[in-house]
Amino acid sequence: MAQLPAVKHAALPAKPQIIMQNRTDIKSLLIGAIMGALMVLAIAAATSESPPYGRFQLAMTDNYVFKIDTTTGQVWKSLTGAPSKEIMSANVGVGK
Repeated sequence: MAQLPAVKHAALPAKPQIIMQNRTDIKSLLIGAIMGALMVLAIAAATSESPPYGRFQLAMTDNYVFKIDTTTGQVWKSLTGAPSKEIMSANVGVGK
């Protein structure tokens, strides 16, 4: 069998060495941190259930104490001298 003649290949140019520089500038880092913090706060605010501050108002006359639920309009009445434990409870009227 006859051998094929050797083929000479042209030398390939050497690949340039590229050294990657992984630099993060401070501005991008701060923007990312602030955006992340805002996302966390937005999610926390949307999912938290805080108690309804200012929902109940107390009104007094000479003889009575009235507790008014400003959300539902429900009113509880008690004598001034001895308000019942029910009227002073923070949970009266909540969840109804």
